[in-house]
Amino acid sequence: MMETAYLKDPKDDFVFRTFGNFCVPDHPQLAAKWLLRGFHKEEVKVLLKAALRLMKAGHGAAAETVMDRYLKAEPDSPEDCMEFAKLALAHKEGALVAKFCALAKARILPTESAWTRAKISKSANDLVDIGALRLLQGDREGAEAAFVLALPKVPKDPDLYAAIARGWFAAGFKAEGIKALEPLNSPAIKNSGAFYDAAFAYLSEGMIQEADRFMSHFHSLEPREWEDRIAFGEAALDAGFTDLAVKWLTKPGAERKAKENLGVAAIRLMDSGHPEAAANVMEVAYGLDPRDWPNSCEFGRACVRNGNRELAAKYFYRAINLNPLSERMWNEVALAFAENGKGIRNTFLID
Repeated sequence: MMETAYLKDPKDDFVFRTFGNFCVPDHPQLAAKWLLRGFHKEEVKVLLKAALRLMKAGHGAAAETVMDRYLKAEPDSPEDCMEFAKLALAHKEGALVAKFCALAKARILPTESAWTRAKISKSANDLVDIGALRLLQGDREGAEAAFVLALPKVPKDPDLYAAIARGWFAAGFKAEGIKALEPLNSPAIKNSGAFYDAAFAYLSEGMIQEADRFMSHFHSLEPREWEDRIAFGEAALDAGFTDLAVKWLTKPGAERKAKENLGVAAIRLMDSGHPEAAANVMEVAYGLDPRDWPNSCEFGRACVRNGNRELAAKYFYRAINLNPLSERMWNEVALAFAENGKGIRNTFLID
């Protein structure tokens, strides 16, 4: 069916990207295929998120395919290469670890003379990246030397505290990472970027109270940055922290285009056995665009396959109520129940 949609309108990247995201948990090769077809230069981070999700789920080959395409669009991304390498290491994918460490190194340190130049110029960001890379490669002494050289510049750029911590965390040094973040507790620091990065660093280690605290600091300084809040909520959902995810996904102030992310999150929550959380997130998505009846139908299907027929009826009613005379809408509802909500349909995306 999606092939038919592709032949009909190969430029409908939103549809293909959405379908690819739905396929990530259980159908990695299909996910990779449709994410790449749905690639759009303005949505390049979607590929990174999908590659990391695929790698977290242990789908190395599909994750590599998507990550390679991401790096073609964002070639100067050493930190993303290292994040991918960390996940590959957790799944004992030695070849992928070596590949993406090498790619990170090529972006940070093309030659040994670059290390010398970095030491001379004291480029703090380069030094932190080099330190993180050397930790992944097992060179703790070299990493510490790079971090020490970077530290004099850190007070002027507090983001680097979190960057150093992520380097320690990625290599499995939790205590060192926590220590690196301690300066951000100073009341003198009011840097939203540093707080945001710290929230993700703590989240990566499962320290959800600290992650939530720093995300709240970020929100107090940047109350309009709804995309960052949703990204944090999605990351919390990926990590299995449902309550934290729902808290940040449902914060008020998101714009209409957030409905795609929220709809996917709601279905993931429903499929993972959290119907109340799913309903809360979907209610926010629906409020952003009540006329998006395909979003309502997809969530309705998820409700049916998870035995929540009352909630399914609510969203099917909302969809049908937009155009009660539409035969297609009634057919979608009938098929959802007949098929017990199995899979992702998307037939309503074809005229």
